[in-house]
Amino acid sequence: MNVRTSIESVIDPITAEIIIHGVAAVPNLIDKNITRTAYSPLVAEYKDYAVGMVDAEGRLITQSRGGLPVFCANALSAGVRDGLKLYGKANLQRGDIVISNNPSTMGQHLNNVVMYTPIRVSEKDEGLFGFMAIVMHWVDVGGIVVGSCLSSETRDIFQEGIQYPTVKLHSRGERIPEIYRMIEANTRFPVLALGDLESQVAGCVLGRNMMEELLQKHGFERVRSAIDLFWDRSEADVRRYISSIPDGTYSARSFLDNDGVNKDKTIPVDIAVHVQGDEITIDFSGIGDQVAGPMNAGYEGGAVAAARIACKYFFASDDPANDGAYRAIKVHCPPGKFLSASAGAPLSGSGNMLPTVVDTILRALGNADPTRVPAAHHGTYGIHVLFGQLPEGGWFQHLESSIGGWGAAHNRDGTGPF
Repeated sequence: MNVRTSIESVIDPITAEIIIHGVAAVPNLIDKNITRTAYSPLVAEYKDYAVGMVDAEGRLITQSRGGLPVFCANALSAGVRDGLKLYGKANLQRGDIVISNNPSTMGQHLNNVVMYTPIRVSEKDEGLFGFMAIVMHWVDVGGIVVGSCLSSETRDIFQEGIQYPTVKLHSRGERIPEIYRMIEANTRFPVLALGDLESQVAGCVLGRNMMEELLQKHGFERVRSAIDLFWDRSEADVRRYISSIPDGTYSARSFLDNDGVNKDKTIPVDIAVHVQGDEITIDFSGIGDQVAGPMNAGYEGGAVAAARIACKYFFASDDPANDGAYRAIKVHCPPGKFLSASAGAPLSGSGNMLPTVVDTILRALGNADPTRVPAAHHGTYGIHVLFGQLPEGGWFQHLESSIGGWGAAHNRDGTGPF
């Protein structure tokens, strides 16, 4: 293969493995650091975040093994691509830190905020290696309820909190105080929110520094070649497994109870999986339309995320999430579905319905190979929540997420919530 021959002329296989594992270690180390330094239990204990690296074109290099599975799909890449489109490479320099919860590109509830900082070897466009990126669930971003994403009755995105549509938090190493003041003014928990924010900033900066050391040690081209090799290998593994599945269409059906507003109306989740040679298409044509309540997601945070999460589990569970593992996976979801909602749609329940969608995809894939798919789990990220206002004027919030069991597999029993 010409590409592989070209890569191997730049780097030998042993050095490539050393570099690949070195690159993968960076987000895993930052993951541990966030667990240690974050303020809110939702981040430090529940691990509602993910750490990764994205290349200069917005493609996922690698991602930490911790954090929530929902972030293994597309959140980091979608946020970075938005910034590249807005600023261009020349205007993303060392020391810049960008944040975004842009619902039009991220497609998930506004609490999920991506932060990233450039990794550079020079100020020229070709000196941009990529970005250290962290997506984190911010404890509160305003909106009509405490926690922002906990209402089942919002009717549009503007009821759910403040939007940060790709803005710089730091510029060339200097804080932008106005953005910090805006963040503090739009949360009910400023101490927790700013503490988590500093943990996120520190993670981006520390990860960038570690990656710059690795680039200095091995060289830009060698590291780039090792990543290409890693991607190609992940892609080949996925395509090899897809090729072992007989061509055809595998279908499954389930439903969501309601959209939070029209509580007597279920939402169909009818999914078809098309296998053709070494490619697979997840087809969401049969799912329900965009709903009035918050059980929606945008295309990237809904259809693409659900498809990639399910396929990652089924085909490539051993590798860290990366661009190569997703190249053989195609997604078809017409506009205006609840997984491809239009701009302005309420999204606060995006996390609650994705597990049911993922389970349904896995059920369809299980028709091809039942040994790789467990029975469905409790089907939601739903949590018990207590919140209110304290006598002195502040706010409190308590969350409990251990609410259901996990399905049995062909060779083991299922597990309970504890």
